[in-house]
Amino acid sequence: MLLQCSRELGSTLWNAQSVAAIQAATKALGYSDGIDTYIRTHLMRAGFANEMRHVNLPDGWSVDVDTAHMCKVELHGPDCTVRYLKENRRIHPGGVPGAGRNSRRRAYWQEAFDDKILGIRVPKNYLLLWSEIPSDESVYGFGLRLVHPTGAGRFGMRTPIDASVDLMPADGLESMLEFTGDDDEIDFFADIDMSLENPHAL
Repeated sequence: MLLQCSRELGSTLWNAQSVAAIQAATKALGYSDGIDTYIRTHLMRAGFANEMRHVNLPDGWSVDVDTAHMCKVELHGPDCTVRYLKENRRIHPGGVPGAGRNSRRRAYWQEAFDDKILGIRVPKNYLLLWSEIPSDESVYGFGLRLVHPTGAGRFGMRTPIDASVDLMPADGLESMLEFTGDDDEIDFFADIDMSLENPHAL
């Protein structure tokens, strides 16, 4: 289902992120080192939210932008929900944010029902993660991927995921689909996007 989601939304998400990245980089010019990163992060989020409000989504998909909580962006499809967040590999090895203490976030991260056990199709919750990449490592300046978390994570441990798809421009997803076991791919606790608990967090 994650791969299907990437095929349906991949080019739309990439294009929106590309526009947001260009706008953020331009508007952050002139700020000193460190502050420019902070500014770019906020502008990127706002720019992506603004772009997603004006795109044509595939049938069955809708976008929700919550301006009361730092422009939180969620996309809702027939079988899944996608939440937009920033990753930071310097602070969170593996990059995947944890849910923190908020009960709604924890419920989103760890999905209460297993469709394999129930024998029915249960909607999935995915994270759309973006990261800044130096220009000498990527001509795009950012990375974008979809992951499926399987647990809330906690401080000092990694947040469990079982699949990750790197998004690419246009239709060239060539997705670098990676399925991972719980022991190998469990990402660090993150306080990114703790909007309900800390309005100043990212």
